[in-house]
Amino acid sequence: MVKKTLYYSTDKLYELKKGNFTSKDVLTMCLVSTIILLIATYTSFTQSVKINNKKADVTFTETGKVDYKVYLKDNDYYDSSYLGSGMQYVASLIKTINIKFNYEMHANTDIAFFSNYKILAELQITERDDSSKVLYKKSEDLVKPINISINDNNIVINEEIDIDYNKYNNIVNTYKRDLGLVVSSVLKVSFINETTKTYEKDEINNSNTLQLVIPLSEATLNIKMDANEINNTNTLGNTNKLFKIKNNLLFIICILLLLVTIFIISLDVYIYLKYLKKDIYRTKVKKLLSDYDRLIVKGKVDIDEKKYNNKIITENFKELVDAAQNLNQPILFYEIIPNEKCFFIVIKDDTLYKYRLTKAYLQNNSDKDK
Repeated sequence: MVKKTLYYSTDKLYELKKGNFTSKDVLTMCLVSTIILLIATYTSFTQSVKINNKKADVTFTETGKVDYKVYLKDNDYYDSSYLGSGMQYVASLIKTINIKFNYEMHANTDIAFFSNYKILAELQITERDDSSKVLYKKSEDLVKPINISINDNNIVINEEIDIDYNKYNNIVNTYKRDLGLVVSSVLKVSFINETTKTYEKDEINNSNTLQLVIPLSEATLNIKMDANEINNTNTLGNTNKLFKIKNNLLFIICILLLLVTIFIISLDVYIYLKYLKKDIYRTKVKKLLSDYDRLIVKGKVDIDEKKYNNKIITENFKELVDAAQNLNQPILFYEIIPNEKCFFIVIKDDTLYKYRLTKAYLQNNSDKDK
């Protein structure tokens, strides 16, 4: 801000009052505003969100598999009462199929574990050459939903069930005989397990299925496990959550402050590049003061131009330099408007020589007054 100053120009007295701001003043105010806004933005951000800066607290794995045995009717061909998995089986010799489902969860510390599981049997009859065309479907719960709620780091669920193969096989054979159709059919036995793992308010929900597919109404059959075994690794705690919003209003204010801050920073850069870094006035004044340092006197200057009868306004600075050298007098320098307007003056007796330099003049006559 410029203090009150009096100076004469073209025989008129000018008074510069407080309130005239230079480009440097505006830039300073913008920089101060930027700092205040950055502090306010940072404060509102830290108050509106919870930042997670540590790794996950819990790592856990889930595994699951299915196995089975095919128990046989009394016969003269097999010494054992059952056959293990992975073989071809003669349908007429099958009595029951024993299925074992295994699910396990292991963690590096105790977690709140909830499981809801059941075992479902689904009989499905389709067209012979197109299994996507379902003709008949019937489902039943072999094991009704069971809930487990426990706080532990090791959970094991084992379920074993016997399938009456002939029961389902007879349903299909009766369907084919009564309707005179040639069809395909299977019995899908599924272990469906929906789990929730919780640790310090972090929660993971997922569903896993183990399934065994048993062909029906065939002379020989190949039982297969239709679903991949379960093998999952996951984490609970702070992973995958960089921050969590805890105050929506403050977070919105933070976003608005950030936008205003970006605008002010852009304004800072614009003012610096346009008015300061490439300021033709400041560059010119600096060059004159440097080149003619031996002739120019800088400091506080108090001149009452009315006292001088002869006032000569030089057209260029070189003329003023010549006058100073001829008269053997120093050149007095002072700024009327900082970074906007200045005077170079030589005084001898009652004669005053003056060279006036303004930013406006330089901007409009950049190719003159070299």
